[in-house]
Amino acid sequence: MTTQRQLFLLLPLSLILLAGCGKGNSPARLSGTVKYNGQPLTAGTITFYPKDGGSYGANLDSEGKYSVSDVRAGEAEVAIETESVNPKRTVPKYGGGREKMSSAPPEGTPSSSAPKGTYVKIPDKYGKKETSGLTVTITKGKNTKDFDLTP
Repeated sequence: MTTQRQLFLLLPLSLILLAGCGKGNSPARLSGTVKYNGQPLTAGTITFYPKDGGSYGANLDSEGKYSVSDVRAGEAEVAIETESVNPKRTVPKYGGGREKMSSAPPEGTPSSSAPKGTYVKIPDKYGKKETSGLTVTITKGKNTKDFDLTP
C-alpha cells in the first residue's frame, strides 16, 4: 500500500519535470513588421529556419506585417524575399528561351493567399538564410520581431 501511495505522489512531480524538459520544442507564435529603408515591405515572404531543421514561412501583408504560429522555440535564421512578386521576373523556358514567371510564392511558403502589394527590389543577400545575417530567438508563447532592412 505504501508503494502505491508513493507512486501516486510522485506522478504529479514527474509530469511537471517532463513538461519543463521540452522547452526547445514548445509551440510559439511570432509576428512583426518588415521594412526596407524605413518603409514597410508590402509584398514578399519571410521564412524562418530553426537551427534543428525545417522552416516556417509567411507572406507579408499590405502593411509589411507577418505572423506565424506553432513555431518551435529556439534560434532561427531568417530569409526575406520580394522577387516572388516581381512582375518582370523571368525563368528559363524549356529549350533555352525565357518566359514570364507567375507571381506564386516560392516553394515552402504559405499558398493559401498569394502575396499582394507593391514589388520593391531589396538586396539579394536577404533572400538566403546563409547570407541575410538575420536571426531571431524564439521563446515559448507570443514573440514579436521587427526587421528593418538596409541597402
